[in-house]
Amino acid sequence: MRLEMTGSFDADGSAASSNDLLFLGFHGYSNDESGMVRIINAICATGSPDNTHHANANGNGNVNSNTNRNPAADPPIKPNYISFRGTYTRPYIGSHYWYPDGCSVSERQHECSQVGAEVACMLQSPVFQRFRKVLIGFSQGGYLSYRMTTEYPDVFDMAVLLSPSFKGGNSGHDPCRPHTIRALLRQ
Repeated sequence: MRLEMTGSFDADGSAASSNDLLFLGFHGYSNDESGMVRIINAICATGSPDNTHHANANGNGNVNSNTNRNPAADPPIKPNYISFRGTYTRPYIGSHYWYPDGCSVSERQHECSQVGAEVACMLQSPVFQRFRKVLIGFSQGGYLSYRMTTEYPDVFDMAVLLSPSFKGGNSGHDPCRPHTIRALLRQ
Protein backbone atom coordinates (compact mmCIF):
# COMPACT_ATOMS: atom_id res chain seq x y z
CA MET A 1 0.00 0.00 0.00
CA ARG A 2 1.26 3.45 -0.86
CA LEU A 3 0.55 6.16 1.71
CA GLU A 4 0.69 9.76 0.58
CA MET A 5 1.15 12.47 3.17
CA THR A 6 2.39 15.92 3.97
CA GLY A 7 4.24 16.77 7.14
CA SER A 8 6.47 18.96 9.18
CA PHE A 9 8.38 17.70 12.20
CA ASP A 10 11.63 18.23 14.02
CA ALA A 11 13.24 14.81 13.59
CA ASP A 12 15.99 15.20 16.16
CA GLY A 13 14.37 17.63 18.61
CA SER A 14 17.03 20.27 18.11
CA ALA A 15 14.76 23.12 17.00
CA ALA A 16 14.02 25.64 19.70
CA SER A 17 10.39 25.64 18.57
CA SER A 18 9.87 21.90 19.09
CA ASN A 19 7.99 19.64 21.48
CA ASP A 20 7.45 15.88 21.74
CA LEU A 21 3.92 15.63 20.29
CA LEU A 22 3.50 14.21 16.78
CA PHE A 23 0.01 14.69 15.37
CA LEU A 24 -1.08 12.08 12.82
CA GLY A 25 -3.98 13.48 10.79
CA PHE A 26 -6.65 11.53 8.89
CA HIS A 27 -9.25 13.52 6.95
CA GLY A 28 -12.88 12.78 6.18
CA TYR A 29 -14.65 11.67 3.01
CA SER A 30 -14.09 13.91 -0.01
CA ASN A 31 -11.27 15.90 1.61
CA ASP A 32 -7.50 15.74 1.56
CA GLU A 33 -4.54 16.00 3.89
CA SER A 34 -4.39 19.82 3.76
CA GLY A 35 -7.66 20.05 5.70
CA MET A 36 -6.15 18.16 8.61
CA VAL A 37 -3.11 20.46 8.62
CA ARG A 38 -5.49 23.39 9.19
CA ILE A 39 -7.20 21.48 12.03
CA ILE A 40 -3.87 20.57 13.65
CA ASN A 41 -2.75 24.19 13.44
CA ALA A 42 -6.05 25.28 15.00
CA ILE A 43 -5.64 22.80 17.86
CA CYS A 44 -2.14 24.13 18.50
CA ALA A 45 -3.22 27.73 17.93
CA THR A 46 -1.66 30.36 20.03
CA GLY A 47 -4.85 32.27 20.69
CA SER A 48 -3.41 35.43 19.18
CA PRO A 49 -3.04 36.34 15.52
CA ASP A 50 0.45 37.78 16.02
CA ASN A 51 1.75 34.55 17.60
CA THR A 52 2.81 36.25 20.82
CA HIS A 53 1.88 33.16 22.82
CA HIS A 54 2.56 29.55 21.98
CA ALA A 55 1.16 26.15 22.79
CA ASN A 56 3.15 23.68 24.83
CA ALA A 57 2.47 20.29 26.30
CA ASN A 58 2.52 20.02 30.06
CA GLY A 59 3.37 16.86 31.95
CA ASN A 60 -0.09 15.31 31.65
CA GLY A 61 -0.34 15.73 27.89
CA ASN A 62 -2.63 18.75 27.81
CA VAL A 63 -1.81 21.53 25.39
CA ASN A 64 -2.09 24.96 26.97
CA SER A 65 -1.23 28.51 26.06
CA ASN A 66 1.88 29.65 27.87
CA THR A 67 1.47 33.30 28.84
CA ASN A 68 4.73 33.39 30.83
CA ARG A 69 7.00 33.19 27.82
CA ASN A 70 9.21 35.93 26.51
CA PRO A 71 8.19 36.46 22.86
CA ALA A 72 11.54 38.01 22.03
CA ALA A 73 13.52 35.07 23.41
CA ASP A 74 11.23 32.07 22.79
CA PRO A 75 10.09 31.24 19.26
CA PRO A 76 6.54 29.95 18.86
CA ILE A 77 6.22 26.18 18.96
CA LYS A 78 5.37 24.71 15.58
CA PRO A 79 3.33 21.52 15.72
CA ASN A 80 4.98 18.32 14.55
CA TYR A 81 2.59 16.55 12.21
CA ILE A 82 2.07 14.09 9.42
CA SER A 83 -1.24 14.41 7.62
CA PHE A 84 -2.20 11.46 5.45
CA ARG A 85 -4.16 11.43 2.19
CA GLY A 86 -7.00 8.93 1.79
CA THR A 87 -6.11 5.79 -0.12
CA TYR A 88 -9.00 6.20 -2.60
CA THR A 89 -9.38 9.08 -5.07
CA ARG A 90 -12.56 10.63 -6.44
CA PRO A 91 -11.76 11.11 -10.14
CA TYR A 92 -12.35 14.58 -11.62
CA ILE A 93 -13.11 16.04 -8.19
CA GLY A 94 -9.62 15.70 -6.74
CA SER A 95 -10.68 14.60 -3.28
CA HIS A 96 -9.94 11.45 -1.33
CA TYR A 97 -11.42 8.96 1.12
CA TRP A 98 -10.38 5.94 3.23
CA TYR A 99 -13.06 3.38 2.35
CA PRO A 100 -15.94 3.32 -0.14
CA ASP A 101 -19.20 4.88 0.99
CA GLY A 102 -21.77 2.15 1.51
CA CYS A 103 -19.27 -0.66 2.00
CA SER A 104 -19.95 -3.35 4.59
CA VAL A 105 -18.67 -3.12 8.16
CA SER A 106 -16.15 -5.89 7.50
CA GLU A 107 -14.87 -4.14 4.34
CA ARG A 108 -14.52 -0.85 6.26
CA GLN A 109 -12.64 -2.57 9.08
CA HIS A 110 -10.38 -4.33 6.57
CA GLU A 111 -9.50 -1.04 4.83
CA CYS A 112 -8.75 0.59 8.21
CA SER A 113 -6.62 -2.39 9.29
CA GLN A 114 -4.48 -2.09 6.17
CA VAL A 115 -3.84 1.62 6.70
CA GLY A 116 -3.24 1.07 10.42
CA ALA A 117 -0.66 -1.63 9.76
CA GLU A 118 1.26 0.63 7.38
CA VAL A 119 1.20 3.61 9.76
CA ALA A 120 2.24 1.47 12.75
CA CYS A 121 5.11 0.03 10.70
CA MET A 122 6.24 3.50 9.62
CA LEU A 123 6.20 4.74 13.23
CA GLN A 124 8.69 2.03 14.25
CA SER A 125 11.40 4.05 12.53
CA PRO A 126 13.92 5.51 15.01
CA VAL A 127 13.09 9.04 13.81
CA PHE A 128 9.67 8.76 15.46
CA GLN A 129 10.74 7.20 18.78
CA ARG A 130 11.05 10.51 20.67
CA PHE A 131 7.47 11.51 19.94
CA ARG A 132 4.20 10.93 21.74
CA LYS A 133 1.85 10.01 18.90
CA VAL A 134 -1.53 11.75 18.73
CA LEU A 135 -4.07 10.45 16.23
CA ILE A 136 -6.48 13.08 15.02
CA GLY A 137 -9.25 12.07 12.68
CA PHE A 138 -12.30 13.72 11.21
CA SER A 139 -15.37 11.76 10.01
CA GLN A 140 -14.04 8.73 8.08
CA GLY A 141 -10.61 9.61 9.46
CA GLY A 142 -12.12 9.61 12.96
CA TYR A 143 -13.34 6.06 12.48
CA LEU A 144 -9.95 5.09 11.04
CA SER A 145 -8.20 6.63 14.07
CA TYR A 146 -10.56 4.77 16.41
CA ARG A 147 -9.79 1.47 14.66
CA MET A 148 -6.05 2.14 14.93
CA THR A 149 -6.32 2.74 18.69
CA THR A 150 -8.11 -0.57 19.10
CA GLU A 151 -5.66 -2.53 16.94
CA TYR A 152 -2.44 -0.76 18.02
CA PRO A 153 -3.00 0.59 21.55
CA ASP A 154 0.73 0.53 22.37
CA VAL A 155 1.67 2.66 19.36
CA PHE A 156 -0.55 5.68 20.02
CA ASP A 157 -0.59 7.87 23.13
CA MET A 158 -3.74 9.91 22.46
CA ALA A 159 -6.60 10.21 20.00
CA VAL A 160 -8.77 13.14 19.00
CA LEU A 161 -11.89 11.98 17.17
CA LEU A 162 -13.80 14.78 15.45
CA SER A 163 -17.29 13.73 14.35
CA PRO A 164 -16.23 10.13 13.72
CA SER A 165 -18.31 8.07 11.29
CA PHE A 166 -19.41 4.96 13.22
CA LYS A 167 -22.07 3.91 10.74
CA GLY A 168 -22.81 0.36 11.95
CA GLY A 169 -20.46 -2.13 13.48
CA ASN A 170 -19.93 -0.70 16.95
CA SER A 171 -21.05 -3.94 18.65
CA GLY A 172 -23.54 -2.32 21.02
CA HIS A 173 -21.16 0.09 22.78
CA ASP A 174 -20.70 3.77 22.11
CA PRO A 175 -17.06 4.26 21.08
CA CYS A 176 -17.41 8.05 21.32
CA ARG A 177 -17.95 8.11 25.07
CA PRO A 178 -14.88 9.62 26.75
CA HIS A 179 -14.43 6.73 29.20
CA THR A 180 -14.32 4.29 26.25
CA ILE A 181 -11.57 6.24 24.49
CA ARG A 182 -9.54 6.66 27.68
CA ALA A 183 -9.82 2.94 28.38
CA LEU A 184 -8.65 2.10 24.88
CA LEU A 185 -5.63 4.34 25.21
CA ARG A 186 -4.67 2.83 28.58
CA GLN A 187 -4.69 -0.78 27.32
